[in-house]
Amino acid sequence: MIEMLEPPPDSLYRDDELEVRMLVLSDAPSLFEAVRASRTEIGEWESWCTPEYRLEHSFTYLLTSATNRRVGLDYDYGLIDRANGKVIGCVAINQINRVHQFANLGYWVHSDYTGRGLAGRAAWALARFGFAELGLFRLEIVVELGNSRSRRVAEKLGAKLEGVGRWRLNYRGEPCDAWLFSLLPGDVA
Repeated sequence: MIEMLEPPPDSLYRDDELEVRMLVLSDAPSLFEAVRASRTEIGEWESWCTPEYRLEHSFTYLLTSATNRRVGLDYDYGLIDRANGKVIGCVAINQINRVHQFANLGYWVHSDYTGRGLAGRAAWALARFGFAELGLFRLEIVVELGNSRSRRVAEKLGAKLEGVGRWRLNYRGEPCDAWLFSLLPGDVA
């Protein structure tokens, strides 16, 4: 039986330019546009981001995210540009291991918004939520070798590089090596 948890907060973080909040079905078109506009950059590292990505995929993602959040499997949030209300990325805690209390922390940002520290702020907010509210002991950020932007986000966040995991990721059916970073509660205090 799956235990129902208290619902997580709708919004985790807000400043003058960024809000990190749960996405709802009405966000699907904006999410789709962000993915479509960044398909080349995101698709280089993420298997789900292909030229075949359609609006229906955004709706399916949002429905699955809501279900998984309700039962405590994943916690996906959107990055929202406060100036225009559009989705400009996502941040997530997923692959939660309740036996050892660790999970994966992932993020992506619309190509037009990179280099502004948005992924780092969103990841910081979600990491704090993961430690304080979910009781996690450890978060891992797994970055495919060569993805220097994601590596910089992990480093600026204060994550510790633990090494290279051989064949740690599956990218479109092929194993690939990845940097393995870790965050502990004191790293994001």
